[in-house]
Amino acid sequence: MAEESGLEHEEVVRELWDRRLDEPKQWFLRFQRYYLYRGLGRSVRRAYNAFAQENYPSKAEDMMQSSAGYGVWLKRAQDYDWKIRAEAWDESRNEELHRSVLEASRYLMDNSMKAAEALVKALESARLQVVAANSILDRVGLPSVSKQELLNANLSVSADDLSKMQDAVKAWEQATVSKSTEGTQ
Repeated sequence: MAEESGLEHEEVVRELWDRRLDEPKQWFLRFQRYYLYRGLGRSVRRAYNAFAQENYPSKAEDMMQSSAGYGVWLKRAQDYDWKIRAEAWDESRNEELHRSVLEASRYLMDNSMKAAEALVKALESARLQVVAANSILDRVGLPSVSKQELLNANLSVSADDLSKMQDAVKAWEQATVSKSTEGTQ
């Protein structure tokens, strides 16, 4: 039976959405192309219509009106559990996406702390270090000390200090942008 379907005896189905041993290659490819990869709005009707439009453009309208062709697709979709397999695929993609988002968040957090540390080292004044680091942390969504906390810490920040801080942050941002665009040119 495995030879009839075109699969070798050594092949093992690894995931639910992979080709089944009893599934002809033609129907597996249709499952993938016209159903699985269509996302959450998928349906057998939409898959059949896409197949008709892509493969038989001059006959597509008639095919889509006919229940015979669609009926065959509906039967095959049921025979090979397309809905269950597609749901497993969706769940797997969602888990992958969640892992990617967490990894990106960790990367952002790690690198924003490194950037804040580098800027703090570059600044000479302790007052400027605290305010500049908090400004960077605010930009990446991390909590920082409030203005009231700065006032309570008896740090007097003059207009000149603020101007220096803004200049330092702008210089750091420009240097960061310059470094990131150098690699793309």
